[in-house]
Amino acid sequence: MINVQKSNIYIAIIIIYSLYLSGLYLSGIVENPSYGFVIKTITYLTPLISIFFGYAGIKYFGLKSLQGKSILYITITLSLFLIADIIWSLIGNPVVSISDVLWLGGYLILYLGVFYAIRTVNPGFLHEKKRLLVTALLLLLVAILYFRYFPISWDSEITVVENIVTSGYILADLILAMFVITLLSMILSGSYSVPWLIFSIGAIASGVSDILYAINYDTYKSGDLIDLGWLFSYVFYAIAFILLKSNAEKAMSVMATFKKETKKKQ
Repeated sequence: MINVQKSNIYIAIIIIYSLYLSGLYLSGIVENPSYGFVIKTITYLTPLISIFFGYAGIKYFGLKSLQGKSILYITITLSLFLIADIIWSLIGNPVVSISDVLWLGGYLILYLGVFYAIRTVNPGFLHEKKRLLVTALLLLLVAILYFRYFPISWDSEITVVENIVTSGYILADLILAMFVITLLSMILSGSYSVPWLIFSIGAIASGVSDILYAINYDTYKSGDLIDLGWLFSYVFYAIAFILLKSNAEKAMSVMATFKKETKKKQ
């Protein structure tokens, strides 16, 4: 029970930290150039929190389990995003940079993580033809609506590379949305899982910020409210990792107690 109590403390601290972030950004303090150091500290610290708990989850579950594989790929992605964030901030926040390679490449690894999460929630989903058909139709509808409101356009006032990168994020977020919606459909149809539900909220928060950035890239600056979506995504990921480990520990504790009681009765 000690580990469960620690998990609750960790989550409480993370929630307090999130409220602190909200206060900083909503107050507009971070828009002041003199607070540049604060922005960089937050930018580096927040993903490190999720990476730390991701690493703890990998150690607990191991790489042979579906949970372990899922957490591994997601944590690798978060590490790539952190490196990209560091490079991007150090070279002056350009519209296109080597960071975009790391960010977009990270999406490919993230897809694997969400795929294993889906298998964790429902290991046999690939064999459920009716559910796959319904999910496929839902994803098609999402894609149509997505391109309806966020069409890929070509801006003649920016370079070819900038156009490609901007469109790349729109496509990457669409694919991520499809994976997340598939995961949510598994959860909401009976395979309820609070940790993966929280992870899905984090992925949605990140995707919304990506879209807002793609739309407002010419006016964006560090300290913009758009940053909150990315920061909160790391917060949600950290909480999801903590709950995955905590729930597994609770289940193991219940099983151990049940075995002891069974032996006593025998």
